[in-house]
Amino acid sequence: MAIDTKIFDVFLDWNLKIMTLSPKFIADIQSLIQEQRLKKGAILLNSRETPLKYWWIFKGCAREFRLDYNQLITDQTQWFWYDGDFIYTMPGFFSQRASDSYIELLEDSHLLYIEFQTYKLLKARYEEAEQYWELIREQFKVSVFQHLTEMRSLSAKERYLSLFKAHPKIFYLAKQKDIAYFLGIKADTLSRLRRS
Repeated sequence: MAIDTKIFDVFLDWNLKIMTLSPKFIADIQSLIQEQRLKKGAILLNSRETPLKYWWIFKGCAREFRLDYNQLITDQTQWFWYDGDFIYTMPGFFSQRASDSYIELLEDSHLLYIEFQTYKLLKARYEEAEQYWELIREQFKVSVFQHLTEMRSLSAKERYLSLFKAHPKIFYLAKQKDIAYFLGIKADTLSRLRRS
């Protein structure tokens, strides 16, 4: 079933910021992309599972986390995604290797997705497809690099303020311990920063 035109138009606007796409490629994506509405707490991907879907968040929020029972903090939040983000883990969808992480929705979410077979079909039909997905991967890698740079170069307060300025709603959706781990600070430090 085709997705709502208004929703696809929002998706398309986000994609056209990445690169110009041919009308045929756009029409094929529109006919093949699917919608999914899931509740807060839904797990999109389990650790050691190979992702068969590639999601884009129309409305919602998600987090990537890993479990490490050898550490004091066993539930380690690696990343957050917001409205307009592609959900991408390494390894994952494109390599069809099992993920090291879990992906959990932090609120009721409206997602668009394509399945791996659809991705392969589009890649076979269109030369631009590989460049398009490579740019999406590159965009994510740049975001991760920026985050790691902030972790090394900014103080705890600066990291907190940077996240709060960019994504204030995460402080109402995620647990304090998850935000603290993501920012590389102690939970009590984050609590003190929020109070001040």
